Amino acid sequence: MEAHKNGLTDFVTDKCNTFIENNIWLESDQSEREFLSSMGVFSSFTLSQCIKQTLLSEKECLDMLNTIAFIDYNEHTRRYSFNPMFKKFIVQILKEKPTEEVRNITLRAARTNLDDGNYFEAMKLFSQSKEYNEIYKCTCDFVHIYPFIIKQNKDVFTDIANHYWDVEKNGQYTGMLKRMVSIHFQS
Repeated sequence: MEAHKNGLTDFVTDKCNTFIENNIWLESDQSEREFLSSMGVFSSFTLSQCIKQTLLSEKECLDMLNTIAFIDYNEHTRRYSFNPMFKKFIVQILKEKPTEEVRNITLRAARTNLDDGNYFEAMKLFSQSKEYNEIYKCTCDFVHIYPFIIKQNKDVFTDIANHYWDVEKNGQYTGMLKRMVSIHFQS
């Protein structure tokens, strides 16, 4: 039964991806595709993050955000996000791009999140890019990371903790991440 369910899920995902590719992606111009690829690494984002990430003007970002139907806006949080099926499609598109290009997009998004105080999102993106030095240089307070130490994020924190000894710390062993690593190894 589980195999049938997974097969059906794969079938639906394939059909959705085909629909999105044929009716949205291929109908988009190159600048829209670049915009979507740049923003596709974010879980959600603000207008200011969009401007920093894409290097477009506020007006250009707003035009893109308002034109693309699969980008949702939450008025309460004032954040944008991709429709979940569209997000899966964009993730697939990113997997097909050259590794160095995706790495650069991801690192720019990590730095944008870090600048905006979204420390966990930054850590997650630095981890995806294998930039553990950037994570351990982070000087944010543990209180900013603590709410994210939950079961769903175990893989991210485990990956970061497993690379603790690989990072050259230049004598700087203090900070939030040292406490996080010690908590990880106590459990």
